[in-house]
Amino acid sequence: MRAKALRRAVLVWLAWASSFLAPRASAQTPEEYLSFFRAAAQRPEEYDSAAVLREFDRCEFAFVQAPQLGEILRLRSFYLGLLGRCREAWVTAAKAVVVFQIAKESVLPELESHCRSRVPAEESKGLSVLFGLRTAGTTLPSRARRFVLALLALRLGELETCVRREVEWYIAWFPQPLGADSVRAAFGDFLLASGHPAEALSEYISVLEFFDGSKLVPEVSWKAFQLARKLGNARFAQRAIELTERALRPLWLSDAEVSARLLALSRMYLELGEPGRPGLASFARLVDQYRDAAIPPDLLWAYAQRFGDAGDTTHALLCLRLLVDRYPSDPRSTEARTLMRRLGSRIREDLQRAFPPPPPRELRFRPVLAPSEIAAIKSAFLNRINADRRRLGLAALAMDSLATAVADSHCMESLRWGYSGDLDLRGLKPYHRYALTGGYHALSTSFLSGTWRSFRTTAQRLLEVLVRTHERMLEGPSESNPYRTHLLSPEHNRCGIGLAVGPHGYRLEIAFLNAYVSLDPLPTQLYSVREAERETLWVTGAVREGVQIVGASLGFEPWPRPVSPEEITSRESHPSPVFYTSLGKLESVVPEEGGAREALFWFWKPWSGFRFVFTEDGRRFRLPVVFHRGGPGIYTLTIWVRREKIPREFPATYLCFFVM
Repeated sequence: MRAKALRRAVLVWLAWASSFLAPRASAQTPEEYLSFFRAAAQRPEEYDSAAVLREFDRCEFAFVQAPQLGEILRLRSFYLGLLGRCREAWVTAAKAVVVFQIAKESVLPELESHCRSRVPAEESKGLSVLFGLRTAGTTLPSRARRFVLALLALRLGELETCVRREVEWYIAWFPQPLGADSVRAAFGDFLLASGHPAEALSEYISVLEFFDGSKLVPEVSWKAFQLARKLGNARFAQRAIELTERALRPLWLSDAEVSARLLALSRMYLELGEPGRPGLASFARLVDQYRDAAIPPDLLWAYAQRFGDAGDTTHALLCLRLLVDRYPSDPRSTEARTLMRRLGSRIREDLQRAFPPPPPRELRFRPVLAPSEIAAIKSAFLNRINADRRRLGLAALAMDSLATAVADSHCMESLRWGYSGDLDLRGLKPYHRYALTGGYHALSTSFLSGTWRSFRTTAQRLLEVLVRTHERMLEGPSESNPYRTHLLSPEHNRCGIGLAVGPHGYRLEIAFLNAYVSLDPLPTQLYSVREAERETLWVTGAVREGVQIVGASLGFEPWPRPVSPEEITSRESHPSPVFYTSLGKLESVVPEEGGAREALFWFWKPWSGFRFVFTEDGRRFRLPVVFHRGGPGIYTLTIWVRREKIPREFPATYLCFFVM
């Protein structure tokens, strides 16, 4: 009887033990796995440790969302400690605490009891950093990402198998959400530090292939490119360039992200040797559209030389100017200034050939007023203009030195040749002349002239004549009175006054400016369309506070021709450019981390198919100028703005491009 009972007990025990030795056949749920792991942790000598660890892996990879997984990880940490694999036990315990929110008090005491003496103090201190990660209030994917990134940052080469397991676990469960790119990039760094450069290169390339919208694309692409060249893998080096080019396509990228991608791409082209057309095009886009980017001086200098060799004086000058302005103490700045002067003289020669000065003509009189007297007349006349504006509730005008110099030159030419009008002998209009000297603000002029046969010219008498003329025209009818219209326009905030006086007459030109936009410097405003019928130039700048951009227009005028003094005098006024295209608004929703945002894009109409986009970022802007017409002519870019207390939209720029 006792033998039969003993035999029955043995059979029951064998059946019970066999159920745990083949857990895959019986454990199908987290609860069943949990009971099995508890038994294995209590009696480890009765189980095959390799089989138990395999079941830990199967359970963890199968039930990441199960609430019991935190307790299962605690048991795995304890079991690894029993086996003497203490470093892995520390990692598993940290994962249970950080990712699955298990209390430290339930993990650390039993972990330290088994592993404190087996792990060096310095190493255990480093592993303890994992327990200090702040993940409260975050989602499970975010907690898992922070844990894996912190683990990779420890560079635990001796735990390579363990680290690989944790990375594989993360990628298996969270392959595509935002943040997986950072895990793959960090894993590539880990593999490189662990002596696996080929695997690291593959991991970098996978980041570029699967996450072209990632902010890590510039950094990872440069690492992949350098590593591929070091390994002699030309195919992967070219692949890194191709994937970086592809990463420029998403429309929702911010300006900083696009400029970083262009910077990395330009450096890769330069490392290949001669950058050629793709490299020059990438760097030209960078300096055109994203001049605020942190472009290092070595790239600016290298591409300035290559642009110069390619005959692109515009971008060569732009690179040199950025180098001199941003890095004045750089050893290359002195040579850059010399090269700028040489290229600048070439530009001035082009300008002289494009607009030759009129034939020389000697003055038939000596100046009757000293320069100081002329300056005093201008100052007094401006004070009178501002007094009338303030009386009518308008803001005073500030004197603009550049517009004044341009107006003085025109007045002297008019007095020498005896004509009266806004055009000059080259056929240039006032805003053309202003643009050739570097001006870009919207400009409108009033031209006055007077003659006399017997008049003893003094500064006081001439001022009285100018004031009487001013009063007569200001009090005249508003209709067909451009002088009164310009003088009382609320949008004007600056002006230039040109004055030339001879013994038998005077010429006075008042240039009214709308100075509300500040443009980044352009190397020159003389451009030549050589290789394509349509060439694009990017204009960047900012608007003043309280001013809002409402649109832009692009006008075209045929190349000016020389005119005679009689023809200038017979013309009543000069026509404005004919605007043939304008910017249109497009409101769209673009994706970003955490949802989506509304964005405002601007497209040239009706050529929206060119995909040239103008985006506003606070007060800064960038604008593509598209020379659609091709051929010689003057393109004038007008940016329209709106300001408080001014009832209408008004132009803020007359930026002229002289396309030969």
